[in-house]
Amino acid sequence: MEPLVMKLLAGVIFFGLALTVGVALYTQLGRGITSSTAFQLSVEPSSLTVGIPENGENVATVRVSVTRITGYDKTVSLYATPSLPGVFLQFNPPGGIPSFYSTLEIRVTPSASPTRVTLTLKARGEDGTERTCPLDLRLE
Repeated sequence: MEPLVMKLLAGVIFFGLALTVGVALYTQLGRGITSSTAFQLSVEPSSLTVGIPENGENVATVRVSVTRITGYDKTVSLYATPSLPGVFLQFNPPGGIPSFYSTLEIRVTPSASPTRVTLTLKARGEDGTERTCPLDLRLE
């Protein structure tokens, strides 16, 4: 073959290979971008101190926001970990379709122990998309 034809053939092969790799990367990265921006989770305030009562219970609340970033239209459920003795956590509402707000009610009873812990708030979509957000909780 002539050198010019060989160069053209090599260029076509290289271009085809680069195009294949580029499409694969675009598809993979595009999927990552969509899932990483479906919604975000935030809490206000991000730290809280609650007294341990001698009897009855003390109640505190925080506002949890689940904000849609893209056209995410699946139901998102809210969770909090870890569970602590004498501390009861309840979301109201426990989920929804973004964008929405929820109130996390933290009820502390006399059986709770003084501690400082970072709760992990989780928002999990029905398609498996998950976001987390920390909440620093101090019991005294």
